[in-house]
Amino acid sequence: MKFVRLAFVAALIVALIPIAILSKGVALESISPVPCTPSALIAGFNATSPPSSTNTGLFGIVKYDCVDNWAFIWGNAGEDMTNYFGITVLSHFDTARQLWLPANRATYCKANLLPRAIYLGACFSN
Repeated sequence: MKFVRLAFVAALIVALIPIAILSKGVALESISPVPCTPSALIAGFNATSPPSSTNTGLFGIVKYDCVDNWAFIWGNAGEDMTNYFGITVLSHFDTARQLWLPANRATYCKANLLPRAIYLGACFSN
């Protein structure tokens, strides 16, 4: 008898989970993945650090990686390909603005705050 009751409760819980999710207004099809592309990362950086006459902004990515809403960029910034400097950027994806925004490495480069791959790429470079 206990097994029948336990099986009934388990089946009821499994049946109610989708109803609970949908009643919260979460449409599973509307959840879009975070865009992890060089162009998306560059656009976010340049939107918050507007280019000037001596700095064309971030124009080249040497290496990057994304995990969840975090990313790191090893890139080139400066005037042009003959006058540039290497930078390391930690970025967080702002879901409201749908934009990658630079994050303060001094704040977030602490063990267990970032996914491991992002921590290693963003926090031990220039």
